[in-house]
Amino acid sequence: MAGRARYGYLLGDVDVRRWYDNVARGSKVTANVYLHRLGIFCENFNVSPKQLIAMSEGNY
Repeated sequence: MAGRARYGYLLGDVDVRRWYDNVARGSKVTANVYLHRLGIFCENFNVSPKQLIAMSEGNY
């Protein structure tokens, strides 16, 4: 639940929410871990989830 608590703001994005809910159907623990990892990545590279999706190979 730590991933969801700290990075819950990411769930405000409808695409992230849909992705999270789909993963959570299989495992809520896995969904929270993935959300946490996404949040860490976005913080470390100063990008939003939408910017991450828009990146293509060699475009970063």
